[in-house]
Amino acid sequence: MKQLLIIFLFVSLQSFSQSEKADPIDTAYDTCLKDSSTTAGMCNCGMAAMDAWDKALNANYKLLMKALSQPTKTDLINAQKEWITYRDKEFSLIDKIYYAEMQGTMYYSMAWYRKTQAVKNRAIELKRYYDLIKDK
Repeated sequence: MKQLLIIFLFVSLQSFSQSEKADPIDTAYDTCLKDSSTTAGMCNCGMAAMDAWDKALNANYKLLMKALSQPTKTDLINAQKEWITYRDKEFSLIDKIYYAEMQGTMYYSMAWYRKTQAVKNRAIELKRYYDLIKDK
């Protein structure tokens, strides 16, 4: 019975992950990486993806701000300020781990990927909040 449950969960997760469409930013990033053969090119792909996710984050933030009541807007402003502080500290840690602790230029593009994921996750989080309350 336990094995059957595990198989069911695995198949359900696979179906769910395959049914979601890839985000255009992620698709552009993947295409960029396929077309890049140098570390510098891969880093440029990461920078472009992070810039695109940052723009999405800001757009989602503005949508959410318009949809919230005043007391909740204040909470969002404070949370976003704290997130920016977290992001900056996380970026500093990423730089130290990937640039100072590791040897080799391949880690540079990995650092950009990690930074991009942090911004992407926040952009998606803000979008989910907006989607939750937009039709209330």
